[in-house]
Order: sequence, then structure tokens, then C-alpha cells
Amino acid sequence: MNILVITDFFPHPFRPHEGIFVWEQVKELSKRHTIAVISPRMAYPPFRRYKTYRFPVRKIPGKEHKNGVPVFRPLYRQIPLVGEWFMPHWFFLKLLILVSKEGLAVDLVQAHWAYRAGWWAVLLGRLLRKPVIITVHGSDVNYWLDEPVKKKRIRWALRHASGVIFISRKLADKVKSAKLKLRKQIIISNGIPSEKMRRSFANKNQVHPLKQIVFVGNLLPVKGADILLDALHHLKMQESGWCAVIGGDGPEREVLEQQSAALGLTLKVKFLGRLTNPEVLALLQTADVLVIPSRNEGGPLILLEALGNGKTVASFDVGNVAEVLHSPNLGYVVKERTPEALAEAIQKALKQPVNPALAKKEAAKYLLENTVKQIEAFYRIAR
Repeated sequence: MNILVITDFFPHPFRPHEGIFVWEQVKELSKRHTIAVISPRMAYPPFRRYKTYRFPVRKIPGKEHKNGVPVFRPLYRQIPLVGEWFMPHWFFLKLLILVSKEGLAVDLVQAHWAYRAGWWAVLLGRLLRKPVIITVHGSDVNYWLDEPVKKKRIRWALRHASGVIFISRKLADKVKSAKLKLRKQIIISNGIPSEKMRRSFANKNQVHPLKQIVFVGNLLPVKGADILLDALHHLKMQESGWCAVIGGDGPEREVLEQQSAALGLTLKVKFLGRLTNPEVLALLQTADVLVIPSRNEGGPLILLEALGNGKTVASFDVGNVAEVLHSPNLGYVVKERTPEALAEAIQKALKQPVNPALAKKEAAKYLLENTVKQIEAFYRIAR
């Protein structure tokens, strides 16, 4: 089957982890299908409010091949205030021209995120008379259903899609509460590649004199690293035999380093900067506790990677975390979103880690090979 994937987020040289789960899914699908990917290069104006999102888009190729999969990246210019009214339409024309010019064969369109990708996908599917599947990841409905223009387009796209995949029950319930009638829907979590569970590293048996607390993620406000630092400050007053490692980079790094110093955590917390995927997995091997302090999530892949390596997780109740950590024996889900509550969960996790074999067994339920088979079965039903 010829599958055209349209996605708002996809890994590129300046953000190699962005939409990594989409790429993992594409790789698995490409073993049995012919795949092409379209993902916009988002160009933001030089205003302070867009500092978090800007990167040198001209240095990202407009077309490349990743593992034999063609990836097209047309330029999309974000224009403040008025741009949302007409720029998505303009980009859709570019998308149409690209599909025609490249002669892309399309049997099914798979969109990741309901907007803007889902909206474009449904428009294209209606023109080509092809089925469209939209995967809802979180930010699309958690944030944008409250914005008038985007809300209208999200609702239209979800209603007219052949089928909708939710990566968590929370997201499905969110859309249900919006009183949207969907043609077909299913809940399928993101999957973890098997190699991320069985891969071994030279330093996996390295012994640390201190218990190691690990955070991995982009240093953006939504990821909650500032909350983690406040929690570690509380933990420091109760426990001493630990250190913390923050893996990742982003526009908040300098502010977070200043916060760490102000809280007296300079000797306790180490900032590693941006990590490659192998480095993330190597870091997990040395961790005693992985912390997910996010203010919002869809389905954090790092959660499955940690479980797949037999690690203990302490996380706020975001995204599908409570669905994965459905038993107290699997990890610590923090309902109260305060630094104090998070510190308490981390302390418990350090003293009472999960059974590694049990954690790995749970992670095995989310193997990418299995989740992609579920997706393929849904493709057949929705067509």
C-alpha cells in the first residue's frame, strides 16, 4: 500500500528528537508499505514570543531520503495574528503541487496531529478520494480546541477523517467531551522499538556511589524541568545520597541553570545538554529513577524506554502515564502537581524501586512491532 504521511513534527538536524515516535512508526511501516513523508519546515518571525521555536530552516533540506523513505519539507511561514486565517490554505496549495510534481502514489493518507496536518490530510483525501487516518497526539486537542479558528478546523478534520487513532484514553475522552461524532476510532499507544529494550551498553554495569535521578527532554516550559528542580530542593532537605542528571537542551537551559544555583543544587544537578538517541538509552541504563515532571504530554516515549530497561519512573499524571503505570508495582504516578508531591514520589522511588522484570514485561506490551500491526489492522477497517 502507498501511504502518504503528513506530520507537523518530524526529526531534523536541529531537533533530532522532535516527533521521533512518528519516524519510528514510519520505519516499521516501510518494511511492508511504500511510504512518503511531508512535514513543513516552520519559519517563525524574529519576535521574542517565538524564540523557543526558531531554528535556521534554510539549512534543513527541502527533500531527503531517510532509510530509503522520501521526506519532503516545504517551507511554511508563520505570520503573527492574521497568518492562521490564510497560511494553512496557502501551504495546502504547495502540498497539492508537491504531490502532483513528485508523482506520489497515494492509497491512504496518515496524518499525525489533528491540526494542521490532519486538516491538510482530510482536504487532500477528499480531493483524491482516498481514506484518511488522523493520529491525535495531545497538543492538538489539549491546547488548540480552545482557539476559535483552530478549533473549527480540528473539529471538521476529525469528523471527516475515515478513522481517528488516539494515543491515550485521556485524549479520546477529551474529544468525546467536545461532542464530536467520529466515523471510526481506536486507542493505540506509541510503541517502543525492540532494540531499545534489549540493547546493551558498555557502561550499563557502572556503579554510582549516589542514587541517580534522571530527566530527559527538551528544556521547554511544558516539560516542567523547573518543577523538578523545586522538587529536588525539597528532596535535598530530606535525603542526601543522590545526584540528578538533566539530559536535553532548549531555550530554558540558562534560566534553569540559574534556578539550580539559586536553590543550592549546583553540586547535586548536572546539565548534560543535547543527547543522541544512543546516549539517552545509555543514560537510562545508569538511572535509578526517571522523572517525568511535564505540565502536559501525549504519550511520552521515554516512559516506555525506561520501563523497557527495568527502571523506576516517577511522573505527574499526564498523557497516558497512568494507563501505562496502572499498578503501584509499576511506578509512581503523582496526582497532585506540586514540587512537594513530586519530591515525595521521587523519595519513595529511590527507597522502593520497581521489580525490573515486571517493568520490562509491561513495556513489552508496547513493542512497536505490535502497535504498528494494530495500526495496519485499523487501516484495513477504516478503508
